[in-house]
Amino acid sequence: MLDTSESIQNELIKEFGTDILNRGNKIDRAKLARVSFQDEDHQFILNSIIHPHIFQIIDKSFDRVSSQKKHPVFIVDGALIFESGLNTHLDYTVVITANIKHRMSRVLKNRNLTREDVLRRIEL
Repeated sequence: MLDTSESIQNELIKEFGTDILNRGNKIDRAKLARVSFQDEDHQFILNSIIHPHIFQIIDKSFDRVSSQKKHPVFIVDGALIFESGLNTHLDYTVVITANIKHRMSRVLKNRNLTREDVLRRIEL
């Protein structure tokens, strides 16, 4: 979405400024993360921009899958399902979690983040 939606890009630049752009004037995810995960207010702004678009994508996907009448179940896998209010649109919710040690290990292995960055994101 960050790469393809001009409206999301414009909203993010309006809220967070041009410091979140790379040299090609595209959203730099690392720069955006540094700004948006610095506190709850910035994270709220990011989520208020991104979540409506995610909801639209989920709705379109659900409509497409439902119209095919091939699959009896539609699964949404994502973070912040409760925080975003998406759970109110779902019939059932299954929560799968891991302890902090395992979460930290996975994120440090798969992303270019510091331990402090990971802890700040978990706390928010």
